[in-house]
Amino acid sequence: MMTSPNIGKSRRRLSEGMGLDDLRSWAVTMLQAYGSDPQEVETTTDATSMNDLLRQAREGEVRVRKAKWNDRLRENDAELTRLDLSTSVLKELSDFEKEDFLHALPQNETVKVVHLSGMQLNECMTKEDIESMGESVGKLKYLEELFIFRGGSNVLSPDLLAKIVHAAQELRVLMMWGYGNLGQSPALAGTLRHHQNLERVTITLPKNIPYSALDIYAMAFAEMPYLHCLNLRGSGKQQEPVISPEAIRILLSSKSIESLYLENLGLIDDHTDAICAELKSNNKSLGLLDIKDNYLTDDALFTFAHTLQQNQSLQSLDLSGVQVTERAGQAMAKGLAANTTLTHLEIEGTLLKYADEFDIKTEHQNTEWFKAIDYQLRLNRAGSAGNRKKFVEALNSVSDHLGCLYTFVRQSPHYCDVSGRYDRQGSSSKYSIH
Repeated sequence: MMTSPNIGKSRRRLSEGMGLDDLRSWAVTMLQAYGSDPQEVETTTDATSMNDLLRQAREGEVRVRKAKWNDRLRENDAELTRLDLSTSVLKELSDFEKEDFLHALPQNETVKVVHLSGMQLNECMTKEDIESMGESVGKLKYLEELFIFRGGSNVLSPDLLAKIVHAAQELRVLMMWGYGNLGQSPALAGTLRHHQNLERVTITLPKNIPYSALDIYAMAFAEMPYLHCLNLRGSGKQQEPVISPEAIRILLSSKSIESLYLENLGLIDDHTDAICAELKSNNKSLGLLDIKDNYLTDDALFTFAHTLQQNQSLQSLDLSGVQVTERAGQAMAKGLAANTTLTHLEIEGTLLKYADEFDIKTEHQNTEWFKAIDYQLRLNRAGSAGNRKKFVEALNSVSDHLGCLYTFVRQSPHYCDVSGRYDRQGSSSKYSIH
C-alpha cells in the first residue's frame, strides 16, 4: 500500500531555500506518491518551474486526502471516530465529492463524535445539501456526541436539529450554540423529551432571549430519564428571565439530573424560592447547582440557608454574584451547621474558583460567619469516621485547622485508644483497636 510523504504545514518552508537538485528530488518523490508522471521534473532547469510542479503535487495531495476521507467513511475505518464538518473543510470538495460524501456519511458505523458548524456554510453548500448532511449525521449508527454551532445559518434550524436528534437514538451528549429562537420550536423540545439515551445537554444562548422562552424545554428536560447533567447558560447578560419560576420548579422535579448549571439566565429571587421548595421536599438527586451571574439579592442566601438545614443531597453550590450582607452570611453559617453534605460553596466567584473550595469577598474573611462556614465545609469534606482508616484520613484532610481536629477527636475518642503487645524484637504480635 502506498504511503504519502510527510508534507504537512512545513512543506513550503522545505521548498524555500532548496537547491535545484534538492527541489527536483522532492518533487519526484511527491509526484510519485500521488501517481503523477515525474519525467517532466527530470528535464526542468529552473526553480520557478520546479515550484510549479511542487504546487501540482500539493494539489494532488488534496485530491488524495479528500478521496481517502470518503473511502474511510465508506470502509468504516476504525480510526475514524470523529468528524469536523465546517466551511474550511467542506469547501475543498468538488460537487462530485460532496455527493459522494453525502452518500457515504449515513452508512458509516465508526464515527461517534461530530462537530458541525454553520458559519458561512451556505458559501460552499446549497440549502438542500446542508439539510441532507444534517439528516445524514443523525443516521450515523453509533453517533454518541454532537456539537453544533449554528453560526447564523438559517438552514441549521431548531427543526432540522430536532430531526437529527430524533434519528440519533444512541446520542449521549448534545451541545449547541447560537440558538436564540428555541421558544418557537416545540418540535425540538418534544424530541428531547422523548429521547431515551441523552445524558448531557448544554445550550449556550445569545443575548436578549424573551421572557420564559425556555419553559417548554425545562418541562421536557424534567422528564428525560437519563439526563444527568444540564447546562443552560447565556453568553451575555439577559434582561429578563429566560425561564419562569414555575418552569424552574418543574425542572427541579427531575429524578435524574445530578448537575444543573443555570448561568446568566436573568434569574431573580423568585427562582431561588422555587428551586429551594423542591430541594427541601421532592428533589433527592441534585448534587451540583450553579446559578451564578443572575440577579440575586441577599434574600437568596436566606432561602438557601433554610434549605441547607433540610437538604442532604447538594454537595456543590455556586451563587457567585449574589448580594452578600452580614445578616445573610450569618444565616448561611447557621444553615450549614445543620448540614453534612455541602462541600463546595461559592458566593463571590474569582479566577481562583474552588481553589480553597470556598470563596467569598475578601472583606468578609475576618467575620465570624465566614469562619463558621469555612469550619463546617471542612468538616463536611472530611466526611464521617466510620472506621479508624477513615478517621485518620479525615484528620489528615483538616490537619491545618485546629478547631476541626479537636471536633473529630472529641466525636470519636475510641479511635485514638490503641493498645498492643509487642514481642522482644519490637514487632507487633497482637494489635487491637477498641
